[in-house]
Amino acid sequence: MRMRKKKNGVERMNACSDYLVKSREDIDSFSENQPLMVEIGCGKGAFILEIAKRYPDNKFIAMERVHDVALLAVEKIKAAGLENVRVLVANASDLREYFNEGQVLRIYLNFSDPWPKSRYYKRRLTYRDYLKIYKFILCDGGEIFFKTDNRNLFDFSLGEFSEAGFEMRALTYDLHNSEYEKDNIHTEYEDNFSAKGFTINRVEAFLPFNNKYRERIMEVKILEGECWYGPNVVSGNKMPIKSGSGFKGSIEDDCGGNQAQPLFLSNKGRYIWCDYGVSYEEKDGVFTVTSKRGTVAVSGGHENLRGAFKAAQKALFPSDEIMPPVEFFTKPQFNTWIELIYDQNQKDILAYAHAAVDNGFDAGVLMIDDMWSNYYGKWDFDRAKFPDPKAMMDELHELGFKVILWVCPYVSLDSAEYRDLSSKGAFIRNADGSVRYVCWWNGVSACLDLTNDVDRKWFKDSLDSLMQKYGVDGFKFDAGDSGVYSENDLTAKPTTPNGQSELYAEFGLNYPYNEYRACYKNAGKHLVQRLSDKGHSWGDAGLALLIPNSLMQGILGYAYSCPDMVGGGSFADFLPGAKRFDSELFLRYAAASTLLPMIQFSAAPWRVLTDDEFDCIKSLMELRKKYIPLILELAENARLTGEPIVRYLEYVFPGEGLECVTDEFMLGDNILVAPVIEKGVKTKKVILPSGKWSTEDGTVYDGGTTVEVSAPLNYLPVFTRV
Repeated sequence: MRMRKKKNGVERMNACSDYLVKSREDIDSFSENQPLMVEIGCGKGAFILEIAKRYPDNKFIAMERVHDVALLAVEKIKAAGLENVRVLVANASDLREYFNEGQVLRIYLNFSDPWPKSRYYKRRLTYRDYLKIYKFILCDGGEIFFKTDNRNLFDFSLGEFSEAGFEMRALTYDLHNSEYEKDNIHTEYEDNFSAKGFTINRVEAFLPFNNKYRERIMEVKILEGECWYGPNVVSGNKMPIKSGSGFKGSIEDDCGGNQAQPLFLSNKGRYIWCDYGVSYEEKDGVFTVTSKRGTVAVSGGHENLRGAFKAAQKALFPSDEIMPPVEFFTKPQFNTWIELIYDQNQKDILAYAHAAVDNGFDAGVLMIDDMWSNYYGKWDFDRAKFPDPKAMMDELHELGFKVILWVCPYVSLDSAEYRDLSSKGAFIRNADGSVRYVCWWNGVSACLDLTNDVDRKWFKDSLDSLMQKYGVDGFKFDAGDSGVYSENDLTAKPTTPNGQSELYAEFGLNYPYNEYRACYKNAGKHLVQRLSDKGHSWGDAGLALLIPNSLMQGILGYAYSCPDMVGGGSFADFLPGAKRFDSELFLRYAAASTLLPMIQFSAAPWRVLTDDEFDCIKSLMELRKKYIPLILELAENARLTGEPIVRYLEYVFPGEGLECVTDEFMLGDNILVAPVIEKGVKTKKVILPSGKWSTEDGTVYDGGTTVEVSAPLNYLPVFTRV
């Protein structure tokens, strides 16, 4: 049925001219380099009005070919005062005249005309000729959200999407009785036909990313009081990003040697995401995020930091619902690095393990560090140092330890393994096809190509053999830093430096007992994530980083986190007679780690400390035992929901001015932990959020203030919300 011509239609449309776009230049000016959301066939505007209100940080174009219908839509938008929507009166066939290549992130097709007669199928908005136009204006990873009550049109469209190279997800033939109904915005047409018994069909068709080099820019005006967090763990001590901070950096091809996500989260309920690495800068109150490979998108309306995290987690990195083995949480971990350094050997490893148990520690996870094998790629024990590795493993297991071995994705040059793999086409290559060499830690090596089936199979077979022959329980996967790789690398399948790091972490999912340090875009997975190596120092090279960076691990989705070795990983400071060893620092390191999800020792506390100092360690471990049930409960919650175990105060207490508190943390929602991180200090000033708080000795404090409490070396300030 045709709509009657509107009285004074031209005059009324002119009165809404501020909400109209009529040219490519108008759209460019409106977009401000932000990817657009476009509804094709907006009708009277009910859908676009609601979605624009729901997502005020996104920018929408409502497209309608019928002038008088578009008039009703633009008048509604003007009346609502929505500044993030513009109306375009045009045909879908003319989209290329108005939009640049890759300018659109999402297209909405809501109840398009089904053109049911077969001779008119080319008029359907999901016909392949239209899809070619959509593919031009859609960015890499761009989407089409399609809804219809017409099953024949829906089935036709699924075939067209597939033929045009779109992938599909979130497909349902009964939207209103599906999991996707929760976020569904109803149209008037939809409700009318649903009331008549029609079911609603829905699908999301999307373009797979194809690594096109096409820079995308997102400029976000920082709101009053807004603070942003992200995108890599090594920036934890620089958080939050605020107006005027001037903070800038990049994880385009180098994540800084620790975990990273192309994600920023705001205490005002917004998040920014890109499927590829990004560069970022705050300047003059504008936060600019740029990617040279993929689309940068912003999502808002999630209320606060917790709301932003939950929305991002659900949409972008849902939990795989598997938790690492409980030994990682319930017992201290031990690593042989500091005690043995390059002289990893059977006799001393057994002595170290026995000493840990003899000194009162529970046997948990024991990590045998680098140099247990002859060289990289020969993943078997060096028999000169390990005469009977199976007997060693049996003895460690009898003590109660789970044993994991240090490995890396490198193969030493001039070795039998290198020659064999190279002849089979393995390894990352230079542009001319020659094997690319990397210099890392112990000499020059070839680097496994994790996109190559040959490399992956060889690596997995090598590690599986260690488990089968000796009873090894798992592996510490070191290296994998994206900064080692290059965008010019020749690989079996297209990828990026970050992509290699991502694949390396995914490889570890084969082994429940694992540990990673360098990781990209693997949040929500059952991987143990250690902080990068810290120095034996008080400042930003050492202890001061422990809490800020652990908080960043949590907010980026890496819940199963482990601090660096107690005291730091700089072995020279722990050698007998070392002048820089500081027992006070060692004890404060231990205290700061006590109520983090995991704790790891390497330097033997029974060796480097006096008896009285070692008693302090014992007291801290007893305190940890008290909170193990809670830590396990929070780990289980992380398995189900992805929520951090270690949380910013701002995450739990939004709007209380706690955005910048990064030397305290919440263990869940009710336990506040405030370690001492300064030398020579015997008290701790603690910022308490609202409510009442009780210390371990039963003293109760009113919240909303700062209190100063005693903090001797054997004590960790812990407050429980009552």
